[in-house]
Amino acid sequence: MMLNQSTIHQSGMSDFDLAFQLVSNKEVDVYSNGVVATPERKQKVDLTYFIWTEPYSMVVPQPEEQSRIFAFIYPYQPMVWLLIFITMIAVVLLMSSLSVIHLNVTDNGTPAIPRHRKTAFDYAIDYTMHMLSLITNQGAYIAGARFMSLRVLLGVWVLMATVLVNVYSGTVISYLTVPRTKPPINTFEDLAANRDVGIILRTEALITQHILEAKTGALKTIGDQARRHADRFWTDQEKLSRRLATGRFAYPWIQTFCQFFIVNQFKKDGACRFRMTDPLPFQSAFFSLALQKDSKFTPAFNKALMELWESGLFPYWVRNVSPQAPECFAKTKPRTISARKMPIRLADLIGAFFIFGIGFGLAIFAIFIEQIVSRASRRMATASKC
Repeated sequence: MMLNQSTIHQSGMSDFDLAFQLVSNKEVDVYSNGVVATPERKQKVDLTYFIWTEPYSMVVPQPEEQSRIFAFIYPYQPMVWLLIFITMIAVVLLMSSLSVIHLNVTDNGTPAIPRHRKTAFDYAIDYTMHMLSLITNQGAYIAGARFMSLRVLLGVWVLMATVLVNVYSGTVISYLTVPRTKPPINTFEDLAANRDVGIILRTEALITQHILEAKTGALKTIGDQARRHADRFWTDQEKLSRRLATGRFAYPWIQTFCQFFIVNQFKKDGACRFRMTDPLPFQSAFFSLALQKDSKFTPAFNKALMELWESGLFPYWVRNVSPQAPECFAKTKPRTISARKMPIRLADLIGAFFIFGIGFGLAIFAIFIEQIVSRASRRMATASKC
């Protein structure tokens, strides 16, 4: 008896559940698509010597290349950037204080003429620009460096800036020229920590039951995430595969299916959009034929299947019918990637243009504000004269 989609839809069950029910009700003699033995299933049908066995893996999307719009931030960790910012503020404040003490006094030690005096805020603005010039390797002249206190402070800052700039310059080049991908998914822990990829499950699969029954760890996290979305559970393998092809989900199943799916997507898209993880920490699946309970054919099937396994025909058949796409299963060598020479692309420097665009927009905004303030001041001056 062939199960077509119409029959399956009319029953309201999955193809596996319908076929298993037909065998257990003795409406058909055997279900040949493969059944994993459980105590409950053994009570309803006879399960033969296994016809195939292999471990479970996951089909997962290939890790995407990280965006480089903020590549100029990556060389330093957030804490380092924070300390640099605090250090610059401290240097500017101290230099401004020293300038107020020293530079408002003439060379002969008498107080400077009031019109020549500058406020601490004026000094802070000047020194901030000097700090930025130094840290961007532009250089800058700083008035008042004849005082020993300022010379010591400037010397320490220039030394620190030299180290920071050279370390930053060498590191940012690697971030711009070497492709960086997001962390790959290879385990359930990786999947649980990934915010972009969810899991989809086949309802009747034993591995689905293990995930949903988990009480702790990554499996519980994944199971809870799946329960919150009704579209994560499927009974129709064809619809599940279409959902998986969107590249936003991972699917745990036997390795043969993973290989078939990855190769078929490669032939369709012309690119390796998916990969197969290492074997998952589950007992390998053993698939058997399901016959009617106490069937007289069970001993004959067991003997024939054992002879087929001893002959090695099962692995030979599967190996010959499996589609091939070696490029999708090759192990990438990190040295090969890092040694590859490639020109810097626009995408690599998009962060610099992004910052320039922000600054350009702020400059235009400042011009409008200045014009508004200037016109308002002139109107007030004119009104006061009148």
